[in-house]
Amino acid sequence: MTPNRTSLLVLALATLAAGAHLWPVPPEQLEMLTRGFLLPWLGMAVLAALLVQLLLTGRRGDTPGLIAIGFILSVLGRVAVEGFTGTGVHSLWPVEVALGGGIGFSGGWLGMMAGTIIDRYRQRRTWR
Repeated sequence: MTPNRTSLLVLALATLAAGAHLWPVPPEQLEMLTRGFLLPWLGMAVLAALLVQLLLTGRRGDTPGLIAIGFILSVLGRVAVEGFTGTGVHSLWPVEVALGGGIGFSGGWLGMMAGTIIDRYRQRRTWR
């Protein structure tokens, strides 16, 4: 797979991982700054990055950035839908975008590190 297609695949995976936890929640019930929302969202980012690292060979340094962009796209998509449907876009959406990027990058980095450690362990085990 070409690098551009792989990057698009990672972006799509990250956007869906973020959206799976973000999109089903009604706008009036969305509380992004609670531990009950942030920890599962972080877990989705870690899982997405871990899958990328283990399944797509050759992915390393750009994974956290792509996961963060996917999370930002997910938040922007929700804001756009809320704006078009009139269900209540509020003035804190830039904070949500920044939070999505931060969670996406942090989880992407953690997943990338975990994938790298697992990959090195697997390589070491095959040589013995």
